[in-house]
This record gives sequence, structure tokens and C-alpha cells, in this order.
Amino acid sequence: HSTIMHILSGCHFSLNEGRWNFRHDSILLVFLTNIEFLINEAKTKKPTSKRIAFVKSGFTPQKRSLKPATGLLHKATDWILLADIGDIKLMFPIHIACTEERPDIVIFSNSIKTVILIENSSGCEENATDNHNIKLGRYTLLCEEIRNNGWVVHLFPVEVNARGYCSKSVPFCLKALGFSSTSVRKIVRSLSETAMKNFICHLDS
Repeated sequence: HSTIMHILSGCHFSLNEGRWNFRHDSILLVFLTNIEFLINEAKTKKPTSKRIAFVKSGFTPQKRSLKPATGLLHKATDWILLADIGDIKLMFPIHIACTEERPDIVIFSNSIKTVILIENSSGCEENATDNHNIKLGRYTLLCEEIRNNGWVVHLFPVEVNARGYCSKSVPFCLKALGFSSTSVRKIVRSLSETAMKNFICHLDS
């Protein structure tokens, strides 16, 4: 009898049937949809206008501190979003680095010479830490080359696991990109639900 762990991350039948890729790409699509929305929002957002506050004599003016958007995607308006998903094979931007590596998601801005790499693992929860460290090691040389070419690079290995549990790396990545706390919770929930649906379909088939 096969164990759940074998079915989800060690079964060659599932691999050949494309079930792992479908699960991975379904999760990746949730990331892409939300990242694209944030990029477009950052492009159209107008800077907050300064207002003159009139205060009555003898009263102390109240300071209202508006928290500016400080995520990575708020630092430029020319972000380009690329993905390695389905039949779309990512070609890494040659002006950033010459490599055959294909991270799941590549976001870059030519104006501030910054590139963001996101690599998702959708294996079993038991392997989440190992998968995270493997991905960190895998892209070490690429990150070094990018930096040597004068670019800033941010690498985010994330784990949306097969049974729906999102590792801490997921909200960390989303917050760093510039999503609000409310948005992060919604996206994490959506990622978990997507993984769970695939998990149930996988067991039923």
C-alpha cells in the first residue's frame, strides 16, 4: 500500500500523468494573478497630496502619519513579470545574467536594476525545510552572477505544500513584495485552498 507521502511526492505514475505539474502550476497561477494586480496598482497609484490643516488657536495640531507603501514592487513602475508555467518556458533576461536556470517567477525593473526571483515547491510538508534549502542552494550561483552584473537580486523560495499548508516563507515573500496584511491573509488562504483541491482530486483519481 502506498503512503500519502509517496503518492504526493514519490509516485512515478503521478509524475508521468502530469499531476505534480498541474498542482504546481495551479498554485503558481494564484501567485501570478495577485502579483500582476499589485504591479498594475503600483503603476497607477498617485502620490498622496499634501493638505494644509487649519488648527484653532490654543489647540495642538494632531500629526497623522500615513504609512507609505514600502514593498519591493512599489519602488518602480516598469516591472516586467515573467513565469515558467505550463507550456511557457521562461527565457531568463540575458541582459541580467546568462543562465539556463528557469525560476518559476522572475520580476525585474530596468530603471532600478532590480530582479526578484520566486521559486515554489509543492511537495509534502515533511520535506518543506529541505526543499527550501535546496532551492536556496540551487540559485546561489545565479544570484552571484546577477550581483556581479550590477543588479540587486531578491530570492524567495516559497513552499505551498501539497496538503494545503503554506510555510512561513509564503507570507514573508508576499509582505516583502508589498502586499498589505489583509491581502497576504487572503492570498495565503487562496493558495491553501488551491493546494487542498488538488490534494483531494489527487486522492480520488
